[in-house]
Amino acid sequence: PIEAFKEYLENNSISTFPYEPSGSDPSFVEVYSDYLASDFGKPATSNALTYIEGNTIRFYAMYIYTAITWTAASDESRAFRGDWDTFIDDFSFDCPDNLCGSVRNVALRWCWLVTQQAFVRSAIQGILIAMP
Repeated sequence: PIEAFKEYLENNSISTFPYEPSGSDPSFVEVYSDYLASDFGKPATSNALTYIEGNTIRFYAMYIYTAITWTAASDESRAFRGDWDTFIDDFSFDCPDNLCGSVRNVALRWCWLVTQQAFVRSAIQGILIAMP
């Protein structure tokens, strides 16, 4: 959705990206709300990626496709996760405060890494218990 918001700002001659209001300009939340109501914002609202409650942007999700696959080895995935965490830290640094205060790296792949470790630990424990 952030790319669509940028396109909305530029195509409607509102501002350059990132939008930073000054003086009598509408607030970020007002402009973002108008974006969500426009055709540019429909994909974001229909996929429940973002919404506004009162004067606060309550939820914002961004999909990023990675080069790592579901079947990649766990050590490769762990190294890749560190790179993504660094990317998120860098991305959040220049993001508006009211939008990126809690940016997190969430993916099923990262949960699966923890599950894989538990499977291995349980298998080893089972073997040790079964040994005479």
